[in-house]
Amino acid sequence: MSHYKLFRLTIAIALLLSFFLMACSALAPEPSPEPPAESLLPAATDFVPETSSGESHPTVVRMQPASAGTAIIIDHTTTDITAIPANWLEAAKQNVVWLYGHTSHGSQLVTGANYLNEHGSPPTYNFVVEWGTVPAQLDPLAMRLANDDGWSWDPGE
Repeated sequence: MSHYKLFRLTIAIALLLSFFLMACSALAPEPSPEPPAESLLPAATDFVPETSSGESHPTVVRMQPASAGTAIIIDHTTTDITAIPANWLEAAKQNVVWLYGHTSHGSQLVTGANYLNEHGSPPTYNFVVEWGTVPAQLDPLAMRLANDDGWSWDPGE
């Protein structure tokens, strides 16, 4: 291919790429300057429904509408954990299993939990890992992790 043809081809590709990029930017949605409507946020309420057994649900926390440009943070500070019935906590301790599948770069959670388990004050940080199967629950309770030590977490493999 001659230098002239190569030059023309380069110019044609550059023009096509430029037109393509301009078309993409023309199709991009405009950001909305409006903050989210308050109706999209959970309604504040003092009503605490009861279950059929007469137990009340944990306390409902009033959420204030977020001001424009701020985040809504939902964490342990947004609920009254003392309002959770003891039998709910006991049922969760006995029945809830957290399954954390990860690739090699997800092992930081396991490394940190093992560190707390070894250098913390058990049973405050009680962590158990078994290869390929969910470990049995311990007494005292432990966070349990089934680890397949693979590069992916694909149940079909």
